[in-house]
Amino acid sequence: MVGVTGASLLLAIGVLVSDELNQRSHARDEAHLQQQLTEANQHHAALSQDAAAARKEIVERNGRRSPAAARQVSASAPQTNFRSDPDYQRLTITSSLARRHLEFQRLYRLLGLAPAQIEEFENIMALQDQANLDATALKEKGEDPQAVYKRSGPEWSSAMKRLLGDSGFAQLQDYLKTTSVRAFIDSLAGQTAYLGAPILLDQADRLAEVALTNDATYRSGKGTDPGMVNWDAVWPSAAQILSAEQLETFQTMVMTWQLQKEIVRKLAAKRNSPE
Repeated sequence: MVGVTGASLLLAIGVLVSDELNQRSHARDEAHLQQQLTEANQHHAALSQDAAAARKEIVERNGRRSPAAARQVSASAPQTNFRSDPDYQRLTITSSLARRHLEFQRLYRLLGLAPAQIEEFENIMALQDQANLDATALKEKGEDPQAVYKRSGPEWSSAMKRLLGDSGFAQLQDYLKTTSVRAFIDSLAGQTAYLGAPILLDQADRLAEVALTNDATYRSGKGTDPGMVNWDAVWPSAAQILSAEQLETFQTMVMTWQLQKEIVRKLAAKRNSPE
């Protein structure tokens, strides 16, 4: 899948309504959301640059060991020390928090979370990031990483249920399973602005719901996969959501993506086939 990133959530803003007052009000709302997402994305980019610089410094610092000290460690030690470095872990989690702030904007609106609740939510999500770092460190030492998840999993679930309640927690679990398809549609919707048929945020949300209904993987109770969506079954409902121009543009983009996937699949099959 090409171009599907957190930054793709910055969708095009365009309002096509007949009532001028509603048009202006809607445009202000979209402009405000666009500004918020743009600022969050810029913040994420700045954090990523800081993290990259810090990682470089950590690597250089580890590389300045004396030759005698370097001979005393195994070949895997630099990687282990790198990932276990407190500065690296702190910056990795900070960068992840910024990325998650973009990824969960839709859920925040769905649950109606206040700013303080959003902050607490993201801090709880950081427990997963810390668990992943700790599990990686254990694995590099040859130990069982599952010990970390057995401890952090219940802790994360308990904290989320306290914050969101049982109903909100169920919505979170479903949201986590649907991110792949939602991100895919958000990415294409963002690109439609350049093709003269911008798809709005609420239209993208409705398209995602239709796609999920026609996703065999999701219906089986697992995660989502754009490649498993029956897009032919999506188009009739999509025609009720999009204008004719928007629908034609969106269909063309999906078909282009499908062709790209097929080309990649055939090239991989050709490389792996015996001469």
